[in-house]
Amino acid sequence: MSFGLALGLSPLNQTPTQTVGTGGGGTAATYYFDVAVEIPRLGRFEMRAGFMESLNTIGMGLLGHRGFLDEVRAMFDRKGLKFYIER
Repeated sequence: MSFGLALGLSPLNQTPTQTVGTGGGGTAATYYFDVAVEIPRLGRFEMRAGFMESLNTIGMGLLGHRGFLDEVRAMFDRKGLKFYIER
């Protein structure tokens, strides 16, 4: 959830959903928000994104991105710490 907090999202008025099979097993509290992202040369994307604290141990706690990866091709270069997208 620290990534969501850095974006200015607050879980205080949210009821978490329990998610299974992420962040090392077991259940984890997931907070969903409607967000919009604008990327130069690609445009604006509105999406539903979930954030969870348990994923912070493997990177950033972002889970799900309905409405974004449906519209673009993405490649994650985890070793090089890069993220490539094209429309």
